[in-house]
Amino acid sequence: MDIENRLDLSRAATPRLLRRRPVHRWFAFPHSYSPELVEAVLEARQLGYRALGGWIVRLRGNSAQQMGRFGRVPSRETVVFLEVGNE
Repeated sequence: MDIENRLDLSRAATPRLLRRRPVHRWFAFPHSYSPELVEAVLEARQLGYRALGGWIVRLRGNSAQQMGRFGRVPSRETVVFLEVGNE
């Protein structure tokens, strides 16, 4: 699967409405993808879809200085493209 950097799309990968939706009564969902989207991708895999490629749209982590100081790499948020077919 080919992954292409598309950091210019970072704003599109962070829906604001998830800030109002708690995971637990006291904890707001911190990630940009909703649980429903993750479940939909997993269901697609079970139905025979396969990943064609993706775009990295945002990098997440603590500040760049802290990440570098502790030798950590930011995690990536990726849009994945799926197609129906055999793997």
